[in-house]
Amino acid sequence: MGVFGEPSIGELEASKNVKGLIEALNYKFGGRLLEVVRALGKIGDSRAVEPLVKALKYEDSYYVRKVIAEALVKIGEPAVEPLIEALKDGDSYYIRRDIVEALVKIGGPAVGLLAKALEDEDIYVKMSAAEALGKIGDSRAVEPLIKTLSDGYIYVRMRAAEALIKVGDGRAVKPLIEVLKNDDFNVQWRAAEALGNIGDGRAVEPLIKALKHEDSHVRWSAAEALGKIGDSRAIEPLIKALKDKNSGVKKEAARALKKIKAKKR
Repeated sequence: MGVFGEPSIGELEASKNVKGLIEALNYKFGGRLLEVVRALGKIGDSRAVEPLVKALKYEDSYYVRKVIAEALVKIGEPAVEPLIEALKDGDSYYIRRDIVEALVKIGGPAVGLLAKALEDEDIYVKMSAAEALGKIGDSRAVEPLIKTLSDGYIYVRMRAAEALIKVGDGRAVKPLIEVLKNDDFNVQWRAAEALGNIGDGRAVEPLIKALKHEDSHVRWSAAEALGKIGDSRAIEPLIKALKDKNSGVKKEAARALKKIKAKKR
């Protein structure tokens, strides 16, 4: 028994008394919140999900939130939907970050609901879902992320392009080429980077055209991508890019040319 006749947290855990632990969580059980949270994580009962998510949303301490998130990760798939829903209520960037990290650690079981969340009305939910899918890197996310490249919010499109950089799937080539041609420069340079990571020859001509883009970041990213792809069609355009007015673009063009020449040996 604990102090003053309270059952100890160890006893509650040993008997898998989830109800008792949830009550202890709600009352912070004499300040021993972390012990309660860890016990609920070890037991892994889905009944603990809602109380743990609620605690995560309203906890100020980063360390405590981290322990709560770890408990939810141990519970796994039952925690996915409540965590995604909690993104709507998270006023703090840091809480949303912790939720995303938990979803990423849950991994594969979270992909389906995260893909569905890309269609949510809430911009933060969509942005966070795209970020999580990119970090998980599951190919099942490619088609939903491609669709999200045409979202009405630029920041959502940016996150979708960033996610596709990490997933790197050939199915995204044509949609990314369209983004490279027609979107805001903040999305275009990310599209160029994604095309470079995928390494598909279909992207070479559009990337060559992007070397003349008015924004230096797009030109820089296009040069880098052409270096990664290593296609000889890019040699002459990259030589011209050595005269770019932006020093960063010139340096990246020179690096790209070295990479292409190295591949030809």
